[in-house]
Amino acid sequence: MKLHSPQSIHPPVGNYSHGVAMPPNCRALFVAGQTGIRADGTTPADFEEQCDVVWQNIKAIVEDGMKLTDIVKLTVLLTDRVNLPKLAEVRKRYLGDHKPAATGFVVAGLVRPEWQIEVDAIALRAVAAPKAAVRKPATKAAKRKK
Repeated sequence: MKLHSPQSIHPPVGNYSHGVAMPPNCRALFVAGQTGIRADGTTPADFEEQCDVVWQNIKAIVEDGMKLTDIVKLTVLLTDRVNLPKLAEVRKRYLGDHKPAATGFVVAGLVRPEWQIEVDAIALRAVAAPKAAVRKPATKAAKRKK
C-alpha cells in the first residue's frame, strides 16, 4: 500500500491520507455502514460507546481474513460535530497511526434516530500472484517405462 499526500496540496487536517494506492492482485472487502447497534440489537445511548461498537463491528468483519491496517478508505457520518474529538480517540484505539483515506460528514440524522454515527470501510490486501506450474524433468525410471 502506498499513501499519497502530495506536497503541492495542503496536508491532511486529521488522521487520514489524501489517497491510497494498492498493488495489483489485491483482495477487496467493502464493509457496509456500521452503526452502534450491538449483536443483541441494543444501541448504547452514549456516543463514545456507540463509536466503540462501530469499531468492534468493523474489526470483526475486516479481521475475518484481513487486518485493520488493510483498510484504505473510510466514510464517517456523524449526527453532531461536537463528537469529533471522541471519534478521533476511539478511532486511534483501533487504527493507531494507520491513516486510510477518509471522508467525513455531519448529517441531520441516520436511519434510526438513536444512531449517532455510521462508518463504512474499504479494505484491500495484496495477495501473492499465482505461481506458474513448474514442470519437473522426467526421471530415468519414468523414461524407461516409456
